[in-house]
This record gives sequence, structure tokens and C-alpha cells, in this order.
Amino acid sequence: MPYKNRQDHIEWAQAYYRRHRGHLNKKSREYYRRHHEEILAWQRAYDRRYKLENPKKLVQHRIRYRDVLRMETFAAYGGPICICCGETEPTFLSLEHTRNDGAKSKSLHGSGLSLYRWLRSQDFPQDLGIEVLCLNCQFGRARSGGMCPHEGHIASLPKRSA
Repeated sequence: MPYKNRQDHIEWAQAYYRRHRGHLNKKSREYYRRHHEEILAWQRAYDRRYKLENPKKLVQHRIRYRDVLRMETFAAYGGPICICCGETEPTFLSLEHTRNDGAKSKSLHGSGLSLYRWLRSQDFPQDLGIEVLCLNCQFGRARSGGMCPHEGHIASLPKRSA
């Protein structure tokens, strides 16, 4: 039914959908069942074409996704701040396995983005011994037997020869 006012048409269409939702959903499911292969083929072709035509958009989307996921993960484990030195630059931050089971975790769940995805899928479990540290504090702890150089243990580090 043509309407002169667009808003009236939108309201009519929404009311129609509410009244006939069951029937419309049934028709939609039947159509999908009959044309499943065609729909999937069209979707695959569209995806391939979109990836070829928009590589920069896809890279930007992946970067945004990664950054949001990292910030969610950091927030779940104490916020985007190094618990040792207070560094807040997200580029320098990473997750530390306090139980020295990082290799085991990496073999089970992957590292980087794979680990962040797994943690989110598990609702960021708090019993894994994970904390946020900057890379300087992580490497410092690794080289000095668990004590960060910020904690006054810097004298035990080997001197570099020139």
C-alpha cells in the first residue's frame, strides 16, 4: 500500500511483520532450504570479490578487531597498565603467565590473537595466573630469575661487553 509519508509506511511494514512473523520466517526457511547451494555459492563469490576489491578496508578491520580484543583482555586482567612499572602504552603491553606455563598454554590455545580469542570465549578465567606486564618487565623478570629490574634487582643482570 503506497504511502505519501515514509514514516507511515515504515510503521505499517513493522506492524505487518509483527502480525505475520511466523509465516514470513517459515517462508524464509523454506526458500533457504530449496536454494541453499545457490546462496552459499553467491556468498562465496561475493566474499572473494569483496576481498579483492577492498584489501585496505579488511586490513583496517583486522587491526581494529585486534586492538579492541586486546583492550578487552587487558581490562579483564586488571586494565591496560603494567602491574610492575605502571606503563600504559598498549603497544608495549602483553600477558604474562605467572606460573611459568606459557609454553603449555601456547601449545593448547595459541598465542597472541588466538589466546585472546580463547580467553574471551572462556569469559576471561581468573584462575590461570595471567597478568598484564609491559615487555620490559617481562624480559627483565625472565633474565633475572623472576625479579623485575624495577624492583631493585638490576645489579644481578650480566654486564654487556662493548
